[in-house]
Amino acid sequence: MKKLFMLMAVALPCLTFTACGDEEDDNMGKPGEEQAGKDDSNGAVAPAGVVAVDLGLSVKWANMNVGATSAEELGGHYSWGETKTLDSYYWDTYKHCEGVYGTINKYNAEDKKIILEAADDAATANWGKSWRTPSKKEYDELLNKCSWTWTEQKGVKGYLVVGPNDNSIFLPAAGFYEKDDHIGAGRLGYYWLSDLEHDSPNYAIHTYFDDGRQSWSYGYRYFGYSVRPVSK
Repeated sequence: MKKLFMLMAVALPCLTFTACGDEEDDNMGKPGEEQAGKDDSNGAVAPAGVVAVDLGLSVKWANMNVGATSAEELGGHYSWGETKTLDSYYWDTYKHCEGVYGTINKYNAEDKKIILEAADDAATANWGKSWRTPSKKEYDELLNKCSWTWTEQKGVKGYLVVGPNDNSIFLPAAGFYEKDDHIGAGRLGYYWLSDLEHDSPNYAIHTYFDDGRQSWSYGYRYFGYSVRPVSK
């Protein structure tokens, strides 16, 4: 049943956000934004132009994806719990298993870890300890307290998300990777969250969206999804 649910989520990504706001044409700091800098804790440096946008929520959201250099750039795709992009995304390339389904060796029933640790977080590893992958609770807040509008910025389709204080971020429809296939770019958005699916360690929680639908689901941890960091 869980496999069917996950496959339906891949086939029918769901996110319907309704938002309004103006396009941002650069990455410079604006009211409600803080410029990101170097984090010496692990030597990671957030790219020039990264800012923490205050949307009037409990956390600030980055203005671009991990691996991107602008708000419209798709950025990298990461397996859940991996900090580097891969040439292929499947069980046989996934770091936290023994090469096949059902052999998860971290974040499993034995270690009882259910939240992504900093060492395995693509946001923290690439941008420093001030940044991390958002939780499902934080995503629910973004979903329920902000308005979302499907739009196009600089030729890239995605959602303009406007917070209760009228500040905004853009989430590109970056698609996802399975094996070496890049699926749904320009149509679908899949973003990892920090929470493991409690009933099966093979799955982690992610967002998904297209033009007219929005939600969250569970996906195989090896999938290559986007990461949009948050900061306090």
